[in-house]
Amino acid sequence: MRAILLIGSNLGDKAGYMAEARERLRGLGREIAASRLYSSRPFGGLDQGDFLNAAISFETDLPPEPLLAEVKAVEREIGRTPSKRWGPREIDIDIALLGDVVFDSDELNIPHSGLLERDFFIVPIIEILPETMDPRTGKRLTEALSEMPEESKTIISIYRDERWQNQTI
Repeated sequence: MRAILLIGSNLGDKAGYMAEARERLRGLGREIAASRLYSSRPFGGLDQGDFLNAAISFETDLPPEPLLAEVKAVEREIGRTPSKRWGPREIDIDIALLGDVVFDSDELNIPHSGLLERDFFIVPIIEILPETMDPRTGKRLTEALSEMPEESKTIISIYRDERWQNQTI
């Protein structure tokens, strides 16, 4: 099944944390594609530094809850420390999509509950999989992005870092 994960960081060596996360996530399945890194303003109204964000796609046999457990283990291994909701973090890994699965629990929503509202989720996914649809609504991500008000958009620029760009798929 194709999983799409979203990776973000806004503390310390952001690109380094993200490259390490990408490398560790390869243990969960075969990587298919990775977006470029995007620099974005923080979401959620807290005063904090800008984020780096990216999407990766890979094939995995893991169902939702075991995949979440593995993703959270990678976050801990990299050094994520608890913080307030939408607060600063060394690494954040979200499961955006898992095939056509629609899954809801107290800990996990697939598709991600904020998928259609966040350009820093949508743009990297569209880069690697332009025809992606939200299985809950049937809406194409390109359509969601075109409908998003400009004041809601947070992406500033593409960010270049050799540690991310030189990883082979």
